[in-house]
Amino acid sequence: MHQNQENQKNTMKNIQIAVACHKPSVLPTNALLMPVQVGSAIAARRMEGMRYDDEGENISAKNPQYCELTAQYWIWKNVEADYYGLCHYRRFLCFRDVDAPRNLRGQIESAAITPFTLARFGLEDEAEMRAVIEENDIVCGPLQDVVKLYTPRGNQPTALRHWTAHDRALIMTEDLERMLAILEEVSPEVGAAAREYLNGKQFLGFNCFVMRAELFRQMCAMEFAVLEKLEKEVDLTHYNQQLTRIYGFMGEIICSSYIYWIEKSGKYRVRHLPLVYFNYTDPVPSPAPVAGEKTIPVFFDFSQEESFLLAAPLRSFLEHTEPGYRYDLIVALRRQEAYAQSAFTELCAPYENVSIRFLDAGLLESVLTEAHGAVPGLLPCLPWILPEYRRMLVY
Repeated sequence: MHQNQENQKNTMKNIQIAVACHKPSVLPTNALLMPVQVGSAIAARRMEGMRYDDEGENISAKNPQYCELTAQYWIWKNVEADYYGLCHYRRFLCFRDVDAPRNLRGQIESAAITPFTLARFGLEDEAEMRAVIEENDIVCGPLQDVVKLYTPRGNQPTALRHWTAHDRALIMTEDLERMLAILEEVSPEVGAAAREYLNGKQFLGFNCFVMRAELFRQMCAMEFAVLEKLEKEVDLTHYNQQLTRIYGFMGEIICSSYIYWIEKSGKYRVRHLPLVYFNYTDPVPSPAPVAGEKTIPVFFDFSQEESFLLAAPLRSFLEHTEPGYRYDLIVALRRQEAYAQSAFTELCAPYENVSIRFLDAGLLESVLTEAHGAVPGLLPCLPWILPEYRRMLVY
């Protein structure tokens, strides 16, 4: 039995999926996922617990223009694997068949990365992900009906018109034409497929995929050759911050065109999966109790009220505090308004025995609803919101 397990382990494919990160985030714990800090060469600090895209051969310093592609380039040049992949700190391929609504882009929108959502979408289930990946040559995001996707110039009939409708908002149309001309020079077959893909009604985006090694290397060699040539033809001097992300967007189009070309050939197994998009990727706040035998925790639920209405009851509460006790105030606000939090903190400042912290009521309601169904307000959910508290006053 032990020998069979060793043989199975030795035949398992080496799968490396880079998770492009530019800020600290909650991430799945999964041996197949490799968090990579993008733009490490120009970052103010290095984040813990991840790899860095400025190690070895890299284009890390070009991250403002190349976006997540600096992570893709890094794994291409520095990592050995049987399968390579790319996703983002807030957008992951969903390998589990879940009953969840999709938006027009075929994405599942989730409130936050929590233990519940990680389990629900199977993002920490290595065996489940491995089974899907190893039976396919490419796993990628969903095909979207481009006609249903809104642009600054309304809905458009083709993927090309969808992109050009973002002219001077996301990209410059002339840069897209330059890129396509270069692509046709570097790889005539993929260049022709790109024209065909862009003139169709299906849209594939977001640079999220897993590919067999030989396909990944072929795509990268072509993609970065095109982008390197394009760099020499584009002057970014007068581009704003959004437009300078040109090579990330152009790489997205090249990747989509390449997958279209591969799928059209009929020689490979291509699997389209939904993407999970997390609106909130920081740890969901759950304050720990303030220590002390004479500490009284107090919860103010303003999840259904405007923030300014807290001023009167908070002032009244403070006027009736007793010097012999310490008060641990936790306030759930409907809107996270910095000026309101600052004003309430200032109101508490003269009281040395009072501390105040704030929770985002909208986020909490979204997280709780996703995990437990519709919730009847925050008060009945306090054991889930503040699990470390044994008792507290509710104001």
